[in-house]
Amino acid sequence: MEYYRSSRDYLNDRIGHLKWLILGRIRALVKEERIIPKGRYKKLFTNMKELERITHVPGFGESSPIQPPGKPISQYTDDEVTKAIASAERELAERTEATLMRGRRIALLDLQQMFELSEPELNLVVLGIAAELEPKMLLLYNFICGLPETAWQWQPTIEAFFRVFADTQEKALEYRKYFTLQSPLLQNRLVSVQSVDSEQLRRWTFTVPPSVVNFCIDVKSYQIHLGFFLEVVKPTSDRYLSYYSAELQATLSASLEHYLESTSAGELGMIYGGVQRNGLLVCLKGHVELGQRYLAEAVAHRLNKILLIVDMNRLVNYGDFVEVTHFLFRDARLFDAVILFYNAHKVEEETAFRSFFSFSYLLNRINTFPGVVLYASDKVFTHDDIVHSKVVLKYEPSTPEFEIRKRIWEDELSTVQGLVGEVDTTQMATLFGFHVNQVKGAVRFGVDRCFALRNQGYRLDTQSLIDGSQAQLNKALSYMAKRVKSKLTWDDMILPKKTKDVLDEILVNAKYRQTVLHDWGFKKRLGIGTGIGIMFSGEPGTGKTMAAGIIASQLNKEIYKINISTVVSKWAGETEKQLERVFNEATESQSILLFDEADSLFAKRTTEVESSTDRFSNMMINFLLQKIEEFEGVCILTTNLKSAIDKAFVRRLSYRVEFPFPDEKARAAIWESIIPDEMPKGEEFDYEYLAKKYKMSGGHIKNCLLRASFFALDENSKVTMFHLDKSAQKECSEIGALWDINMESPKPFVVPLR
Repeated sequence: MEYYRSSRDYLNDRIGHLKWLILGRIRALVKEERIIPKGRYKKLFTNMKELERITHVPGFGESSPIQPPGKPISQYTDDEVTKAIASAERELAERTEATLMRGRRIALLDLQQMFELSEPELNLVVLGIAAELEPKMLLLYNFICGLPETAWQWQPTIEAFFRVFADTQEKALEYRKYFTLQSPLLQNRLVSVQSVDSEQLRRWTFTVPPSVVNFCIDVKSYQIHLGFFLEVVKPTSDRYLSYYSAELQATLSASLEHYLESTSAGELGMIYGGVQRNGLLVCLKGHVELGQRYLAEAVAHRLNKILLIVDMNRLVNYGDFVEVTHFLFRDARLFDAVILFYNAHKVEEETAFRSFFSFSYLLNRINTFPGVVLYASDKVFTHDDIVHSKVVLKYEPSTPEFEIRKRIWEDELSTVQGLVGEVDTTQMATLFGFHVNQVKGAVRFGVDRCFALRNQGYRLDTQSLIDGSQAQLNKALSYMAKRVKSKLTWDDMILPKKTKDVLDEILVNAKYRQTVLHDWGFKKRLGIGTGIGIMFSGEPGTGKTMAAGIIASQLNKEIYKINISTVVSKWAGETEKQLERVFNEATESQSILLFDEADSLFAKRTTEVESSTDRFSNMMINFLLQKIEEFEGVCILTTNLKSAIDKAFVRRLSYRVEFPFPDEKARAAIWESIIPDEMPKGEEFDYEYLAKKYKMSGGHIKNCLLRASFFALDENSKVTMFHLDKSAQKECSEIGALWDINMESPKPFVVPLR
């Protein structure tokens, strides 16, 4: 027996069978004179020969037309038409059986099984697909419905479905159930129904969505509405799974294996110990930089499925959330896909009724979806009661350990081996606690630089990867904080050896912290409080902010000075929200936080609460205590009033560094170190004189040098001791500092600029 070589061949025969049914119905109606192919219908069908021309298409057999050759349809008797329909049905059934016996799939039958469609429901789908693939079928539909030319419908009508398949009034009444919201056709959006300004069901039109039509002819395409927020990925490897913890790998791999065994055995779900579940829901808590996308790719590859990545940040802002969610789950079932919802917390954050309804609806759709879903959010998933039909696995991926980070760098560099020069993967793994997506971004940055500098024979090196890594860091902090840039080194700072030793220790701590915490196992013992909290205290201008910038520069990290005005709000609870966002963004970007003038935020709590202001102030300080302890990065506090800082903050700090006011020797060194080589000097400067006469910190000395430069330039002169002395006196007067009036001031002295 001949078998179907493609789903399209089977569909052609189903459409051919449909035409036989329509022709049989038309003959009956013409015989009853209920429709007459002339007069007002002559533009539609001039005569029966025109009707035959429309229906003369390949049907059963290799290439035979729908009717046997040599005899027009108008010459068939009723008995011959009945026998032809029966013969067509028999041949369709036999070829279908032969096809399935060979282990070949037929997409239309897969659709029926997948959504549990009855035969009449499948006939309705065929009726709609026929109109999509062969537009002239619409002429037959209009003809059989007896519609006048002015009332032609250019979409199939429910009336046409009833006329072809409901040969009795009882069947027509029974088939009305296929157009209710509870029917599989409408619930899964396999057909779309339009009322066409009429309350009469029979006059409604319907269409089969393009993705359903394409599925039935073995063409993979998705609903066009999904393109705004959907990315389709065909995974190429499951190696990404090995970048996660051993526990995650073991439990997830076992669950995927169980799922594969269940689906390959044709079971409706995962069954164990008499308990049945409807597929898997893998919940991933954490920010997107933890490589959730690539874990999803590994899962899809293990299951030999494609991956649909849904950006919930875009989906929640889409007009008709419910409708596109229907399309998404329908297409995921049609094309056997794994779904990843990332940024899933976005649909939870809104409190409006629409968003709450959308979130509940999404969870219900996940619950009924008989496949694998990954749900990535920065919040803990607490809705197990709604997704009760799923096997729910919850993970909280963390920064990979050092050896895994090093392997990620090596794996990604191996994909561009021809462009790699001297790269120290050990250094990269130590400096950056990156997961695979950030490493990919850094490598891509370096590769792009190689292309830009190809004429110079440029190759990837450690520095280019460091630059690429810094480019991956999140810049979302910039609206609440100011980025501090520094190209200075410790040689540019004049500090006591004791202070410099502590600062060097901080650098060593930050550099090797990931190794000590993760590889040496201290994180398991310490729990929270694994970040580096630092307090710099000292008088204004003693180098606190400068030291923070140098630390960031030495660690190849960005440092952001928190803008208190944008963080603190007069509205209750808003300050805490802003601070929560600051710490979250800093965690994602692995940036250093700098709270300048920290005493304004970290002040002592009020013991005698007399007003709501005191109460909310204490609540904010308690919140800060909690966030400082939870923060795993580097956080620096600077203050001029160490005594004003709450003792609870001081206890949670890893380092407390005092920046002393510079003595005479240090001041002389500061004067000399700040002066740039390019500044035109009118004479040799007496730094000891300046240091002894004026007791100022480094910040004020910097101001003096700038003022002296402007004074000299205004006189068209090089900078002399007179200009330095004059600017120092003015600076001291403004800040209320004293100077030694017994020391003779330099005489006015102008050295013209050449």
